[in-house]
Amino acid sequence: MELDTAATTLTRVPVLVRATDPILQGGVAVTLRTRPEVWLVDEDSAEARSAVVFVVADRLDDQAVKLLRTLQCGGHSKVALIAGQIDDNEILTAVENGVCLPLLAEIELGGTTFLTA
Repeated sequence: MELDTAATTLTRVPVLVRATDPILQGGVAVTLRTRPEVWLVDEDSAEARSAVVFVVADRLDDQAVKLLRTLQCGGHSKVALIAGQIDDNEILTAVENGVCLPLLAEIELGGTTFLTA
């Protein structure tokens, strides 16, 4: 019996993790490193420009908005936000500052709220 290697080929997605806090950034990076479909890239790498950027923050405060704007001005077009807390007005602010999810829903996983399409 032959194994169909085409069906088992895994496409790895380049991901850049940025956060408002170095502990948050490190924790998310460590967690993502265990995922075979995720390829963590450094901000200085050639792949960073085309990577999906995970922005991690406890709350969408001024520091997080500044980070989103910096990424948007830097040409990052695939930005996802992972926030501990977020309200309706902050969702609008996130989208206005480059979070690229067409439909947003809050999903609570282990105390963290994920905005997903």
